[in-house]
Amino acid sequence: SGSHYQLFGEGCPVTCYDLLAPRGCQSLYRETCQCDDGYALSGEECVPLSECGCASGGMYYRPGEVTYRGQSCQEQCTCQPDGSMECVPSSCREGEVCRRSGGVLACRPVGTASCQTTGHQHYRTFDGRSYSLTAGCASVLAKVATATAGLPHFTVMVGDARAGSGDLHGALSRSVTVEVGGHQVTMWPGVTSKVQ
Repeated sequence: SGSHYQLFGEGCPVTCYDLLAPRGCQSLYRETCQCDDGYALSGEECVPLSECGCASGGMYYRPGEVTYRGQSCQEQCTCQPDGSMECVPSSCREGEVCRRSGGVLACRPVGTASCQTTGHQHYRTFDGRSYSLTAGCASVLAKVATATAGLPHFTVMVGDARAGSGDLHGALSRSVTVEVGGHQVTMWPGVTSKVQ
């Protein structure tokens, strides 16, 4: 959408960042998809020039994208539809530290934590507490509770189901379902060739 095929297109296509902070281009022409007139490349898609985001600190941000400023993330800035950055006072929560990862400054968790499930009913949570839950239902093992910069939204579900009547011990089979990045993957124990 907003682009067309060109046999000898510009090697450096017009991007929203270039409109906001132009830089020189020495690339030769090449076969490519080129944004239509009145459009510019924003990430991997061509958008109308009016929908370009913000340039700040040598980085490009799409409208609605959030970044932090200051060595202790004392400002949280959001790219506005008009191309300006709106900033409000901010601070990292307990258990977080302001640091850069992949070039992006944000409040990030300190250290690591793990949770565990054993047997068919026993769980140890991230804070180290142990629980035994009734089998026969699906449980959320882990998920993102609140939006945190740099942490993708994910959910890990554990499902229990009683085995068929042919099983003398009424054993449970367990599935693990992971949802992340718009994808869902379900796995079963002992089934190496089946992933949905």
